[in-house]
Formats: sequence, structure tokens, C-alpha cells
Amino acid sequence: MPDGRLICDIENKRRFYAVAFNPNGKLAAVSGNGNAAQLLDGMTGKSLGIELTHEGSVRALVFGPDSSVLLTASFDKTARLTRVTLP
Repeated sequence: MPDGRLICDIENKRRFYAVAFNPNGKLAAVSGNGNAAQLLDGMTGKSLGIELTHEGSVRALVFGPDSSVLLTASFDKTARLTRVTLP
């Protein structure tokens, strides 16, 4: 049963526009005013040091159903499908 306790705060120098968890909850992705989406550990919120960049702000993101890809969409009029499978 959920207990409502905060697990972690994820801070960003700018505002957030999109957040997503992969289907198994082990990865999360966030994007804000910057030109990149960042991958995070889904349980701790810590950055994995992986950025998926665009020329404009990343405004939407979604993991594929098997967690192996992340689709990002940007104000630069591009969408990018990136393999994100981690060891």
C-alpha cells in the first residue's frame, strides 16, 4: 500500500517539461528548457550521466514497451528514437 513518503527530489536548473518511467521502473527520463533529455535511475533519481540531445528544447519523451528505446520530440521539429538499453 502506498504510504505517501517522498523518495527523492529531482532538481533541474530550469523547469521540467516531460518526465517518464520505463515500464519496469528502473529508468526514468526528464527534460526541461535545455536541449537534452537525461536518463535517471528510476529508484533513486540520480543521473546516469546520459544525455539525449536535440537542437531545441525537448518537450516530449516516451519509452518503448520493452524499455530498450526512448523517443524524444523537440521544438527543433525533430523526433529521435534512441537505444537506451543499459548493461
